[in-house]
Amino acid sequence: MQTLIKCKSDLGAIILCLLTLALVASATSQYNRLLKMQTQCASNLSGMGKAMLIYANDYEDEFPKGGGRVNNWAYELPDWQADSRREAFNIQNLKGEVTVSSNLYLLVKYAEVTPEEFICPGDRIAEEFTLVEFADQLELGVQLIDLWDFGTWLDLEHNPSTHCSYAYHWPFDAYALTSSSDHSMVIAADRNPWMDPNRTNDPYLGWDRFDPDSNDPDAVKLGNSENHLWAGQNVLFVDSHVNFETTPHCGLENDNIYSIQDPAFNPLGKGLKPQVYSGELETREDSMLVQGHGNTLPASGSSGRGGGR
Repeated sequence: MQTLIKCKSDLGAIILCLLTLALVASATSQYNRLLKMQTQCASNLSGMGKAMLIYANDYEDEFPKGGGRVNNWAYELPDWQADSRREAFNIQNLKGEVTVSSNLYLLVKYAEVTPEEFICPGDRIAEEFTLVEFADQLELGVQLIDLWDFGTWLDLEHNPSTHCSYAYHWPFDAYALTSSSDHSMVIAADRNPWMDPNRTNDPYLGWDRFDPDSNDPDAVKLGNSENHLWAGQNVLFVDSHVNFETTPHCGLENDNIYSIQDPAFNPLGKGLKPQVYSGELETREDSMLVQGHGNTLPASGSSGRGGGR
């Protein structure tokens, strides 16, 4: 009888041990998969940063910026396969119409960056831009370098924002960054988490629950990009180095890179809902990153504006 009890006890211990090993193996596999995606994402941004510096060297220190000196923020370009820059962005009196992604597409057009490098493996929204997807809209013989953006608006699954995983520093006005800007400024990073209307209207995932000083890990993580399961975001700085930051307060003087500063109210942007579809920057030191309007259908071709000074 004692032998039988001992055997059952040993069997239970073996089963428990096997289950523990299985759970550890599963967790290790998941961790390695996430780490691999995070590393590939960082490599993408690093390559992008180097290409930006090469681009800036050819364009009087300016990082990629479409349109004119100041620009309207558009859902899609006036003509994404135009023969000239003026036609593509409808530039009139030094003012044009740009999408956020069209600024980054200049690296495809002029710096030999491939569309694949704009896709974070952890991004559930984006997929690599190909000409095949937009074949019906393209003129015969058009190549990637002939275009001015990652596609045009077909529907929610096929538009410029669905082909670029990364948010870019506010490119609409005189506060666009250059290679001479403070090296602590952030030029690009994983997607801005607050630019999904479905999320900001969700009481559990909304802005009001974000608190970087909270003892609740979930409240802290809400400020991070979703690309890496809210653990943090890969961040590209002006000098082209990339860090994985576990908080969005990583810009110059711990600026929140995903919200607009309001110096009169809160210099760090904590708790301040980002004005992602309208407004303008108030200071040159604001690291405000935005991406395309990929979560809502276009109303009339443009929405919001980047005000100039």
